[in-house]
Amino acid sequence: MRNSQNLSEAEVSLLKFAERVSESDSSVLSVLEMFLIDKNRYFKKFEDDLYQRGIEDPADISKEIVLIDALEYSGKLAYVDHATEADWVMEEIDRLSNGNISKNSCFKTLVEAYKRAGKYNAIGNFVADATIAPMPFDCISSQGYKLLAIDEGSDSYAFILLKNTIVAETIKYANDANIKLFFSNKT
Repeated sequence: MRNSQNLSEAEVSLLKFAERVSESDSSVLSVLEMFLIDKNRYFKKFEDDLYQRGIEDPADISKEIVLIDALEYSGKLAYVDHATEADWVMEEIDRLSNGNISKNSCFKTLVEAYKRAGKYNAIGNFVADATIAPMPFDCISSQGYKLLAIDEGSDSYAFILLKNTIVAETIKYANDANIKLFFSNKT
């Protein structure tokens, strides 16, 4: 966080949140700093990607989009539509844990249950309630992680995975940066 002295407290909190989620990935932090210091420069550098999102003016870029794109590019986020097949999403979440979650038998149970759900095998179903199959939160927590998603105001999920030891501090940084998170109240 080279230029944090010129940033607001909320912007510094955004950088600290990104630092925790990305495990101090300098590429994530430098992209966020660029956005916070010079939106026009950020826009010019990522204009094609932003255009794909329907953004044609630097004023329309949100900190959530910058954060999600930087984390996704660095492999620290699983970005999926709410209707994406849940068994595949679980594999992506396991990737975020470097394969640690799948070491638990509950992971295989979840993936198989999601596959058996047939036409209801959408991740949105399994993070909302447990009537079709178990929710993933307990299984993930049992392996020392918390599953959260950054709210960007769409029907997609920008899943992040935090080690349980840094959850409280990281959620505080998100709150201080005015970043809304889904599932912070789940186990």
